[in-house]
Amino acid sequence: MVKTFEEFINESHTLQIDLDKETVTDVELFDNGDANYYFTTDEPLPDNSATMEAFLDMVDNTDESIEWEYDGSQAFARKQDGSEIQVDAGGNGDFTHHLIKVTVIN
Repeated sequence: MVKTFEEFINESHTLQIDLDKETVTDVELFDNGDANYYFTTDEPLPDNSATMEAFLDMVDNTDESIEWEYDGSQAFARKQDGSEIQVDAGGNGDFTHHLIKVTVIN
């Protein structure tokens, strides 16, 4: 039987966080490790770059030493201790449901 993307994601051991119910800080993005963040928007977003911008606007930046770089639908954040995460934006079924995947690089 072929699994849907949602079934595959839900079976993984990756943390699942619904941003419609919770908030997240830049520090928590590192502390949570590999995680998937979901959110919805009232208006459709035209592409994954807009999804990334919307997500970054929702992150509460509490640590000014974290350096962010982003280009389109992908972002990287680095802490002074060398920790780094990769953030990828994508859709989650339609233009109002969004998925952000955070992966710890080191």
